Amino acid sequence: MPKDLHSLIRLHDWQVEEKQRALADLLAAVMALETRARNLEEELLNEQKVAAAAPAEIALYYGAFAKAAIARRKVLAKAIADAEAEAAAARDRLREAYRELKKYAVAQEHRDIRETAERDRKEQIFLDELGIQAFLRKSRRPPARRG
Repeated sequence: MPKDLHSLIRLHDWQVEEKQRALADLLAAVMALETRARNLEEELLNEQKVAAAAPAEIALYYGAFAKAAIARRKVLAKAIADAEAEAAAARDRLREAYRELKKYAVAQEHRDIRETAERDRKEQIFLDELGIQAFLRKSRRPPARRG
């Protein structure tokens, strides 16, 4: 495994962002379909009101309109269900991509901690050695003459 995981982390971060964008697109599509379904319901209610207030000849056309609207409602409901299922699958893919990203990020964090600890340990050994050498030089020096 490479010593530095930053490139893998960047790759997985990019993949997470791509999956987030794909999920956002799918959710926007679901919302658009739901808006179309609401608009269809409103249109159906408006036509019912018009048909109720209209003469009998015009009200006859409402039956054909209602039949077509019901068929459109079924198509929209199926499209919404399909889009929601696709969005759920996209959420799962996003979760998995995020788990992968976190796995590499945590591994890199642990590596960084170990490297810092090792660097600190080596630095402390070096400083201890300097201290010992200074003490030995000082203790070997003859005492200063006073006179």
